Amino acid sequence: MRIQLKLSNYVAWSILCLINLTAIPVSKAEEAGVTANTILIGQSAPLTGAAKELGEETKLGIQLYFDQVNAQGGINGRKLKLITLDDANQPGKARDNTIELATKSRVFALLGYVGTDTSVAALPVFSYHETPFIGAVTGTDLLRTPYNRYVFNTRASFANETARIVEQLTSTGIKNIAVFYASDAHGLDGVEAVSEELGKLGLGLAARGSIERTSNDVRGAVYLINRAKPGAVILFCGSSQAIAFIQEMRKQGSTAQFYNTSLVGSTTLVRGLGKDSYGLIVSQVAPHPWGNLPIVREYKRLMEAAGGTPSYGSMEGYVAARTMVEGIRRAGKNLTREGLVTALENMGNIDLGGVNMKFSSTSHNGGTFVDLTMIGSDGRFLY
Repeated sequence: MRIQLKLSNYVAWSILCLINLTAIPVSKAEEAGVTANTILIGQSAPLTGAAKELGEETKLGIQLYFDQVNAQGGINGRKLKLITLDDANQPGKARDNTIELATKSRVFALLGYVGTDTSVAALPVFSYHETPFIGAVTGTDLLRTPYNRYVFNTRASFANETARIVEQLTSTGIKNIAVFYASDAHGLDGVEAVSEELGKLGLGLAARGSIERTSNDVRGAVYLINRAKPGAVILFCGSSQAIAFIQEMRKQGSTAQFYNTSLVGSTTLVRGLGKDSYGLIVSQVAPHPWGNLPIVREYKRLMEAAGGTPSYGSMEGYVAARTMVEGIRRAGKNLTREGLVTALENMGNIDLGGVNMKFSSTSHNGGTFVDLTMIGSDGRFLY
């Protein structure tokens, strides 16, 4: 599986030789996306389709912080402007959006892409254009290995989330663990991570079942997994697939515990399952958005003023925006992309208000926070 993932990365990089046939070279005479008054930031996210709620939440979290920074005069007199293009969670569209943002809009940096396959599709484009890519909503290893100078991860990896889940399950005596996954980069990352964690304990997967990333037909996966009678199932898929799978498993009489990772889209999951979401576990890589950490208090104040509803998705977007802005501030008045990269690398370990972010010249994996939450009977997240 590791070889398969590395080959996917190699294929993505091989596309680099084709980019210059369709992309317009960016002039080095002036820094892209930076004027005397503005800093342009680009984002590709699902604003339509099954994952649109997570995309909208992430965008909202970023915009909340941008609005606050702009209200205080911006950064060295420059206001932040976010340009968000809809990719409907489609890799090809995300790639095209990234080309447009890099060549037509000529953004300074990219922030808060939502999804694994969409972020991987953007990889050769932003790498070619040497555009900082910060705070993607994915924990995939494909953005971590090999090291990429322009990628800065502000959330924990899928491996981090999986390790926490497996630790929780095995510590309570549950060892027959199955995996349900979408057959995409996110799902393959998940299967590999669970297998590796179980292997450390001398265990193997009880069962596995997959689904095409654009399908909600879970019958085959349910059959394969349910016949193993697992004590728990870890899901690596979107919310609509998770909803369909959990409902069908329960319909077939399964008493398994269901663990979802952060990319599922917590808000959509609860809304889709209603009262049947009670007892589900979701790992989170952003702080509890109803909590009392300094960064959360600030986030809640801004969210209330904007008339919005707190969510893990917007909280993650907010953390990513805080991280990028800190880097821009440290990069100084003569702002350049290379200056931003260097500034982020030189930040070391910083406290954003109860959330730590740590970068260096050899590691751009800044976030390690993972928490397990349970959905209560009223649909609230307990932690």
